[in-house]
Amino acid sequence: MIGYIHFTLKAAYHSWRHKCKCIITYDNYSLTTAIILRLFNPRIKLFHHGHEIIEPGLSKWYHLRYWMEKLTLRYSKDCVWVSQPDVKRAHFFEEISGTKDVKVVRNFALRNFKYPIEKLTLCEKLRKDGYSICIFTGTMGKNLYIEDILKFIRISEVKIAVIFAGALRDKSIEALLKNEDNNEYLSKLIYLGFLPRKEMHALLSSADFALVLYTSSFVTKMSAGSSAKVGSYIAYGLPVIYPSFWDYEKYYREFGLNYNNGQELVERIRQLAKDQDLRIKLSENAKHLFNDSINFESEFKNMEETIHYYMEVKL
Repeated sequence: MIGYIHFTLKAAYHSWRHKCKCIITYDNYSLTTAIILRLFNPRIKLFHHGHEIIEPGLSKWYHLRYWMEKLTLRYSKDCVWVSQPDVKRAHFFEEISGTKDVKVVRNFALRNFKYPIEKLTLCEKLRKDGYSICIFTGTMGKNLYIEDILKFIRISEVKIAVIFAGALRDKSIEALLKNEDNNEYLSKLIYLGFLPRKEMHALLSSADFALVLYTSSFVTKMSAGSSAKVGSYIAYGLPVIYPSFWDYEKYYREFGLNYNNGQELVERIRQLAKDQDLRIKLSENAKHLFNDSINFESEFKNMEETIHYYMEVKL
């Protein structure tokens, strides 16, 4: 609470100092602050690019937070321009906020950025030994099909190394990866931990294809356009294995393969590991889509034009 008060006071000072006419908010906290500031300066135009979708939880505190944020979001109707990073999130946001015509601005990677091409030494050694490189980046929580992947590696005839990079937040997965009985397989199921940016780019540059590991839930079903990791994957031209409940975004089918469960997931891993021609085709599709449309600049063009319009014409 003290931190939020300090943030609001600081925002108020800079708003006054720079004669602010426009505020762009990216979460419910900053939206609340912007609403407060506009009480003192009604000329301020609000643009809201929301990302958080809160669902009711079982705990009393979480449930209270849900209803308080739902109340706050009602004020988004007064914003000049409101957007969400996914089609389903946009529809859901319209329902809970009463806002009409919520735009979609997906979270993709920058096209106008020079992506490093250095390779990860580990991956280069594996490739020299004849292995295909499959990667997953992000937080490792429950229900990520790790057991299915480990079982596949134990019995598979395919030379495939699956590399995980990111925060490890589930003790059962940690125990699985550190189980001495699995030592002989952990040279092919590798956990690198949380990587600095340079090493993460090197991993992405070294991979043959990538995984999006989600089981079906309220939030994950609305994450096809909001997945920052997918933006990074396609920026490097990586084919993607993704959950089938994301098929409402049809571009995934052009650079990836879907799965419904753990069994289908490992079949997709086997398929891409064995079929180099398919990997090349999906990779080329990913690069083409990234350069033409699925990138930060294309998605935010509407937002930029809208802000310029309201700032130059309306004010």
